[in-house]
Amino acid sequence: RIISDNAVLRAELNLAENELLFGMIANFYRDPRKDHLTLCRALPKVLGEIENARCVFVGRTEAGAEKKFDECVSFCRANRIADRVHFLGAREDIRDVLASLDVFVLSSLHEGLPVAATEAMMAGVPMILSDIEPLLEISGGGKYAEMFQTRNAGDLAEKILKLLKNEALRKDLSRAALRFAAENFSIEAHLRELRKLYESLL
Repeated sequence: RIISDNAVLRAELNLAENELLFGMIANFYRDPRKDHLTLCRALPKVLGEIENARCVFVGRTEAGAEKKFDECVSFCRANRIADRVHFLGAREDIRDVLASLDVFVLSSLHEGLPVAATEAMMAGVPMILSDIEPLLEISGGGKYAEMFQTRNAGDLAEKILKLLKNEALRKDLSRAALRFAAENFSIEAHLRELRKLYESLL
């Protein structure tokens, strides 16, 4: 369901073959759940060092969260990076969005079940995640993703640069994460654990 080879965003954004694309897939919520602004604050350093990189934000803006969205857009404009940062709103083609990314970033303050991170792992996209407990858990204690200090834009910028500058590291991280996700979060893994539960009750 989540696997695709249709890197649709690269065509939509008219990216050259050597351009790098990273981004965050998360809605703008009224409550302090996602932290898009920290990623925005990391962008001037990242885009200043890597001229062939662009960033995307994918997700709807919940009613009451317009100020959060506007703050992110205004920050990018004020720092003169708006032409390389794309706010794409809600999309139905998430698997194609993931297929377009070189790096997936999830900057969160709170998570329940981190579906977006799980999908990125299953799609084979290297991840950078906030070091909150649910994301540490889903990434094997940080073994299968780069973790950054929550709300620390400087640390996030360094982690993004680390992955964007090292293609081999990106591939190694994504392959290891995919194996971990297949073993723990796939349908097959779910059915295996469900069978164990049923057998323990019989």
